[in-house]
Amino acid sequence: MAKKLIRKSEEEEGAPAWMMTFGDLMSQLLTFFILLISFSMFDEVKYNRVKGALEYSFGLLPGWETPIVSRERVMPERQRYNNEEERMQGIGYKLKMALAQQGKGESLKVNMTKEGLRLTLQEIEGRATFESGTAKLTPEPRQVLDRIVEQIKKEFPGHGIRVEGHTDSQPINTPNFSSNWDLSIARARSVQKYLIEHGIDESRTSIAGHAHAKPIADENTTDPDAKRRAMIKNRRVEILVVRQFQKGNDQPTQNTESQPK
Repeated sequence: MAKKLIRKSEEEEGAPAWMMTFGDLMSQLLTFFILLISFSMFDEVKYNRVKGALEYSFGLLPGWETPIVSRERVMPERQRYNNEEERMQGIGYKLKMALAQQGKGESLKVNMTKEGLRLTLQEIEGRATFESGTAKLTPEPRQVLDRIVEQIKKEFPGHGIRVEGHTDSQPINTPNFSSNWDLSIARARSVQKYLIEHGIDESRTSIAGHAHAKPIADENTTDPDAKRRAMIKNRRVEILVVRQFQKGNDQPTQNTESQPK
């Protein structure tokens, strides 16, 4: 009888066997949630709320200061940047699709850059954006510009707008334009003027001319057809919708470039 009692007491020593499995499960769940947190964005407001709740409920964190109480939720800087980028990309895509339905899809290139949403008025063979050697808009790009103006007024009412002119490498020297620099600035000004005349606030806009300094196609080729196509591609005007939030800057950007007078 004594032997049976001793054996029973030995069997009852220590935690039940199921506790080992339960402990392993809890450790794995803890590791999993720590991993999720490490991949997530840090939100200071949520952090302070959880910190305060734990301190109040369990009294486990006496060293933490009083949680910050904020009526307005502060969005983390990276999230502001990412949200704005996704929104700009979506609007650019819809603009491109709308123009494609009107048979004007090839006239506009849409790219998302670090600076913002870049809308490129692309010259197409047989459908020039400007009259040759001038800064006068042809009828061809006006429908595209109307769509751009509509989207800027609707979706980007507070963003800066920068218009940049580009030319090919063919030298120019006329009574109106002594160089491609003058021509590129004048073409940017023509597009800016069109935007202003159709309802874009002038104070939000600025212009720049790059002449042939920033080509997107290589004109240095012995193939005359390839050279001609490259020159057509390089003759363009870009409309940049400037980001309001930049990486490393949680404050809205301001349009500080000089305005034409």
